[in-house]
Amino acid sequence: MDLTDYRNKIDSIDDEICRLFTERMNVVNEIGEYKRSHDLPVNSGSREREVLARISKQLPEDLEDFGRVLYRSMFDVSKAYEAMYKEKDSPLYKAISSLINADPAPFPKRAVVACQGREGAYSQIAAEKLFEVPEIMYNSTFEGVIRMVTDGLCEYGILPIENSTAGSVNEIYDLLIRYNVHIVRSTRVRIDHQLLAAKGAKMQDIIRAMQASKEDLHAYGDRLSSMMQENGTRLTTPPWLPRRLPRIPPAPRHQYHQRAASISITWRFLPPISRTLTATTPALSA
Repeated sequence: MDLTDYRNKIDSIDDEICRLFTERMNVVNEIGEYKRSHDLPVNSGSREREVLARISKQLPEDLEDFGRVLYRSMFDVSKAYEAMYKEKDSPLYKAISSLINADPAPFPKRAVVACQGREGAYSQIAAEKLFEVPEIMYNSTFEGVIRMVTDGLCEYGILPIENSTAGSVNEIYDLLIRYNVHIVRSTRVRIDHQLLAAKGAKMQDIIRAMQASKEDLHAYGDRLSSMMQENGTRLTTPPWLPRRLPRIPPAPRHQYHQRAASISITWRFLPPISRTLTATTPALSA
């Protein structure tokens, strides 16, 4: 036999494996229906151990470990298949399916939108990119923005979900778990932070006057610390900021001077937050 003959033999075995795999998964589906009707859990550790023990006895000794790996993968596939059908009966699955099958409604041009911060905040820039004529209401906290939506005061909320320097805004993810809100749209906003000073100003006076947010300090705190050390000034870390700030790799476009600095950061803003799923929702990415 040459290599082609061996490969043909493998193909024949694979054809039989596919037939048996299909047959096995059909039985898995029947088991899943029984579990759903009797309100039984998908996972059964004792059954898996029983199957592994039986399979190990049937395999040659040098194939036992490989066989157990194969069947553990089979268990994962089977449980995923069972769970897929079980989730089809859930309200969330039905809601998403109806949106996928529905004709997408146009995103509103006008809406009452909640933003964190104040007039001129980056969330306002994101809102004006997403809506042609937004009616913006401000709140001082991220949670406040979500509460304005859940309480019915605003139709949508704008929140930052990550930036290119400091990474994810973890507080937002925590809030998405706590509140019944859904992501409906996203946008990207380029942020340029400019640190300027009057001629003759001292670095320690500039730092003392800065009212930076947590994300601002995360984004360029390491650079700021270096600048202050060069000028003999110590940075007092606020209690909410980690002691080790993320290090920003040097970039040619960043020019840092003793009395002025320009820092470029890209934020990705969280889509408007809506209390209900809408036809514009492609998927829940939270």
